[in-house]
Amino acid sequence: RDVAFSPQVIFDCWQVPFAAPAVYQDDRLRVVINPQLDGDEAVTVLHTAQDGRTSVALLPCVAQSLQRTRCDWDAGALTEDSLRQGLIQAGIVMHGADNPYYLPQRGRALWLAEAEAEADADGIRRLGAHDAALFAAFEVQTNPVGWAAAQVDLDDWAVFGLFSRGGQGEQLLSAASIYPWGDSLADVGILTLASARGAGHATRLLRAVGRYAMAKGFELQYRSQ
Repeated sequence: RDVAFSPQVIFDCWQVPFAAPAVYQDDRLRVVINPQLDGDEAVTVLHTAQDGRTSVALLPCVAQSLQRTRCDWDAGALTEDSLRQGLIQAGIVMHGADNPYYLPQRGRALWLAEAEAEADADGIRRLGAHDAALFAAFEVQTNPVGWAAAQVDLDDWAVFGLFSRGGQGEQLLSAASIYPWGDSLADVGILTLASARGAGHATRLLRAVGRYAMAKGFELQYRSQ
């Protein structure tokens, strides 16, 4: 696929959970009940910086639990704070918010224009099942908290690694993996060994992964909490 991405394409991708009739709406808040949500998306909240609005999508069972609390949109004057208080009263625990980041259009064009030979010169290649031992050795050298946050997995859709080229054999210094996030986005996780940071490895690896994702018709997405 050859897709010309725009901020609107990204915005539309995030709007999918909220494609349902609103049960409450004002200038700041919109609440919908969407029976098509997955179980791990039973409560989905989206803040959009462009207009300062908050959208909330709920599974029907969650909406019923909320209405048994004092959080009743039929009474009007609902706020995000009162909705969150209702979730707490209903015993529903939310995950921390994701902050998504995307490559600007100008950066996207520059990355795509870069020669593929640059990846080879930097010791970057795609990883596969045959790299399981190298990948396991890499994981052992990382901080468990950082590893969990990076969300890099050898079983993901595409995995790339940056290797040293010293005399001690091949060592994986940085790894990144991507997987499709809907039809248009490719979510990326990346991690570099603490001993190898500050040398630009993650930057070069991210560019290689980004070129791969964009060549497949996806827009690269990075999320942090």
